[in-house]
Amino acid sequence: MPSDSVTNLSHGFTLLKELNSQRGMGQFCDCVLQLRTHPGRLFLAHKSVLAAFSPVLASLLPRHGALVDLNLPYLTPETLDVLLDYIYTGALPPRSQEEAVLSAAFHLQLEQLQQALGWRRKVLTEVTYADAECNQILTVIQCNQKKHWMSLALSVIPNERELTGFYLSLQTTDQVMPCFAGMKIPISD
Repeated sequence: MPSDSVTNLSHGFTLLKELNSQRGMGQFCDCVLQLRTHPGRLFLAHKSVLAAFSPVLASLLPRHGALVDLNLPYLTPETLDVLLDYIYTGALPPRSQEEAVLSAAFHLQLEQLQQALGWRRKVLTEVTYADAECNQILTVIQCNQKKHWMSLALSVIPNERELTGFYLSLQTTDQVMPCFAGMKIPISD
């Protein structure tokens, strides 16, 4: 039997966006996270949002009131900031913080974040590998073009002065790569 209900796919995104906005303004937050190692830094959040994303936090939160004092050695204020941003927005951390965030995500059982970081690593590795392969292929093509143009120049241009002019004009075109730069061209009389 067909269903009459239709789901608005942006509903969850809109809800989290609004909750994040409230978090930024300090509205309707029912907990304040504090790292025992950095007691001066406080992080506002919603217990239900934290519990929805982390089974570890879901088990810790009921034991605390509004102030949640976290004694978790793998968390720094910077890492917790990034984790909260991910929980509320889905934004992945900068690559410079990826290791620390991945470790914290593992300990807090933030499976979606672990999967997203694993996927990003895989894609970047494949792109880097493909980039290296493309660079090798382009180097071969450039060298072949260089050999072709130089043999053409040496066979057609009779003296060094004209060859230098040809060489300079080649350097200014987009058609021939700048792999001619600094190349010594033997001229035989």
